[in-house]
Amino acid sequence: MASTNTVYSIIQVHVFEGENYDFWAVKMETLFTSLNAFEFVKEGYKDPKDSTQEQLQELKNKKITNVVVLGMIQRGVLKAIFPKIMRSKKI
Repeated sequence: MASTNTVYSIIQVHVFEGENYDFWAVKMETLFTSLNAFEFVKEGYKDPKDSTQEQLQELKNKKITNVVVLGMIQRGVLKAIFPKIMRSKKI
């Protein structure tokens, strides 16, 4: 997973400057689709109550994806906009 995280960290994220949200949203959708994460962005995830080892591993992977995508969104907004989203823990 380390190499995947490295790839995510070097991807250029388009910055939302407070205008033309639709333009920015299309670019972000394309980015997340290219990373096979857009369905995750739309659907999110729920913590299962009772889990098998396989389900726990899948949940761990989903939480990692959540953090990576959330980080990209955070990098994709101006400092003036960031306070409006900074308390979000899940996408």
